[in-house]
Amino acid sequence: MGKAEQIILDLIRQVNAGETYQSDLVRQSGFSKSRVSEVLSTLEEKGLVSRIPLGKNFRVIAPRSSKVRRSGTSAGKEDRRILRLGMIRASEYPFVLPFEKLLREKLGINLNLVTYDNGIDLSRDLSLLRLDLGIAPVLTHFMFFSIGSPIRIIAPAGSGGAAILVNKSNKRRTKDKTYEVATTKMSTMELMLRSSISAGELPSSYRIQYCDSPKQMLNAAISGNVDAACIWEPYSTILLKEHRNFKRLLRYDDTGEHICCALAAGNHLSLNTLRRVAKVYGESMDEYRKSPERFFAPYSTFMRFDEKLMRTVAKEYTYPAELDHHKLTKQFEQVGIKIPLPSSVKDAVLPTQ
Repeated sequence: MGKAEQIILDLIRQVNAGETYQSDLVRQSGFSKSRVSEVLSTLEEKGLVSRIPLGKNFRVIAPRSSKVRRSGTSAGKEDRRILRLGMIRASEYPFVLPFEKLLREKLGINLNLVTYDNGIDLSRDLSLLRLDLGIAPVLTHFMFFSIGSPIRIIAPAGSGGAAILVNKSNKRRTKDKTYEVATTKMSTMELMLRSSISAGELPSSYRIQYCDSPKQMLNAAISGNVDAACIWEPYSTILLKEHRNFKRLLRYDDTGEHICCALAAGNHLSLNTLRRVAKVYGESMDEYRKSPERFFAPYSTFMRFDEKLMRTVAKEYTYPAELDHHKLTKQFEQVGIKIPLPSSVKDAVLPTQ
C-alpha cells in the first residue's frame, strides 16, 4: 500500500466509526481533490472503502472488519477471515448452518451471525457496511439498492412462510370503518398485503399499522388494536395455536410464485469474493435441501425457537435455486411498484459470470 493510500485510510478510520466525507479528506490530508479521488478509487478496488454519492460529495466508509493486506501476500488480495452475516429472526434460514460450516472449510472464512427484527434495520446496516452479508426480504434489499446503497443481491433465500391472519371475534370499530392491518414496512409482508387487497381478499378501505418487530405485530393482533396481521413463521403458527379466535386467510404462495428473501452483500467485498461466497452458498442450500432435519435442532437453539414448532413450520417454505430478475420485476409490479427501467432489478442482482 502506498503512502498516500495509508494516510487517507488512517484518516477515515480515525473518525466517527470509519465514516467521513470526501471533501473532509481533501481538507484534512492536504492533497488535491483529484489526488484524493484517485486514492479512494484505488482503495475501493481493494475493497477497503466504499463511497456513496451525496450530491457533489461522497460519503466514504471503511468497515471495521477491513484489514490492510499482510506483507508477502499478492497485491490486491483481501485478508478477510471474518464476515458478519445479518438475518431476520425467522424460521426460514436453517441453511445458514451448513453455509457457516462450508465457508470455514472451503474458504477459511468464519461467520459472525447477527439477528434482526425487521429487514429495514438489516439492509441499512448492510448499506453502512456494519454487515458484510445480509438475508432479508428481496424487496427491502432492492429498495436500498435503488437509492444508491452499495449492495448487491446475490441469491434467493427462500419462498413462503408468510400469512395473513384475521381476528374472527374482533369488535374493533373506527369512525370511517377502515380495516386495519399490522405488518412490517417495505417487506415481503407488505407485498403480500397489497397483493391480497388488489385481489379482493381484504377490504379496499384499509389502513396499515407498521410494526418494527414480530412481537409488536403479535401484541397489536392479540390486543384487538388491528383486524388482521400479515406476519411470517413461526409467529403466524404461534398466533394460531395460542389464540383460537384467529384464522389464516391465506398464505403468500396462494397469490402466485414469488421470492421472499435473498442474500445480499456490501460492495466493499470484491467481485471475486462475492462469487466464491455465492458458490458456497449454493452448495449450502443443496446440502440443506437433501436433509433439512439435521439442522432443525441446532437452528432452533440458535434462534430460541421450539424445535417441534420449527419442524411443523418447515413445510411452509420452498427454496428456489436462482434469482430470475424477470420474475422479480413481475412480483414487484403486480402490487403496484413501478420499476423505472427494465434493467433496474437486473442491475441489483450479482451476475453469475
